[in-house]
Amino acid sequence: MIQPNEKLLPGNVVMWRNRFYTLTKGDIYSMDYLRNFYSPIPLTPEILVQWCGASQYINRPNKWVFDNRIEITKYENIDGYDVYFKNSFVRTISHLHELQNLIYFLSGEEMPVNIPNN
Repeated sequence: MIQPNEKLLPGNVVMWRNRFYTLTKGDIYSMDYLRNFYSPIPLTPEILVQWCGASQYINRPNKWVFDNRIEITKYENIDGYDVYFKNSFVRTISHLHELQNLIYFLSGEEMPVNIPNN
């Protein structure tokens, strides 16, 4: 379930009825009612590369980059992924919609998400 303090925006990808779902403006308008039906999608290395188009650093299996400005790092001793913007730590995230929102707020552009056929 998406927590009440989590910000959701149109275009965020979540789970709904055991399938991937991209939120619309109407979903956001009805969020108080619908929030209990959505589940966050946990970030994985596969999602970062295959869905989000991140580039993995050569010889660094736990580090990815978007547009040479936004870096994502997975440390073994923490839950989630640390996000850096222009080499400054921003926050730790765990879910796809959090990454989408951060990319939007940091770059001003929506991050395309290519959901594989399921």
